[in-house]
Amino acid sequence: MLKSKVVEISFKDSQIQARSDYNADKGVTTSTTGTIILESRPLGATSKIIGRQEKSKPTNATYSFVPLGTYVTEFYFNRNKSDEFLSTEINLKEGDTIRLLADFYDGKIINKTEYRVTFISAEDELGILTIDDQKYGKLPNEIFLPVGNHHIVYEPSILKYGTFDQVVHIEESQLYKINLKVERFPVTFLLPEDAQGELYSDGNLLVGSLSGKKTVWMKPGSHKIEFISSNQRYKTFSSVMNISPEDQIWLPLERDKYLITIYNQTPFSGKISVNGVSQGILQQNKSVSMYTSLGKHTITLNHDNAEYEPIKRIYL
Repeated sequence: MLKSKVVEISFKDSQIQARSDYNADKGVTTSTTGTIILESRPLGATSKIIGRQEKSKPTNATYSFVPLGTYVTEFYFNRNKSDEFLSTEINLKEGDTIRLLADFYDGKIINKTEYRVTFISAEDELGILTIDDQKYGKLPNEIFLPVGNHHIVYEPSILKYGTFDQVVHIEESQLYKINLKVERFPVTFLLPEDAQGELYSDGNLLVGSLSGKKTVWMKPGSHKIEFISSNQRYKTFSSVMNISPEDQIWLPLERDKYLITIYNQTPFSGKISVNGVSQGILQQNKSVSMYTSLGKHTITLNHDNAEYEPIKRIYL
């Protein structure tokens, strides 16, 4: 059984949406009406604003273009049962959007006044806007927010701009301009022709497959640059570098493995292996090439003709 409770609340500082005349200073419009949104928990209650000509509505209900003034709102599941009735008084001022939740489980009405904030950016509108860890997408974007501090993050789509990340206090409807700053500049990395691998900056992947040369966007300053070879021809490179805009940086890679070619000058084909690792079939008077490090290597040719013993050579 739902408990009986009548609650009266006066809201004095709620200002928000529903406007008709544009105010260039605040980026909003003004009007002589407001909006009241009535919701219930659980769903299924009926709502009414006393003093209005409108009939009762099932929640969730939105009353738009309500003239300014003081109103009493009523929520009930069964009008004949006082223990399922909640009421409150609200003061609707210029531009208000007031959202009320009648929580019959707790026997109280919860006020949630939200402001219409329109987010724009002159530099880039195709990024991703996130407010209080909830993603809203690209700009411009009109969002209703309650009074208080909100964590605004905007990830631009244009690489030269840095991430906008600020805590913003919202207390009225407004046009909020996200001003982006140029933080990244083009930097070109150059590699030997046969080098290929991943490029990292400060532990973060910068280029997934780098070969030849590549221009990326980076913040100026000191960065730890790492290159990890994918074809194992070069040793891993790691160095702290001072990066400046428009730099062309040659990475002084140290070769790790060298190309060798093995020729089969015997009258038979066979399986070739280097240090016990198979390199496939080596045909008569043919060759096979591979990359290997400097040092001692054992090369073995197992003939297809079982009458011949394997040929094993050790090279430095």
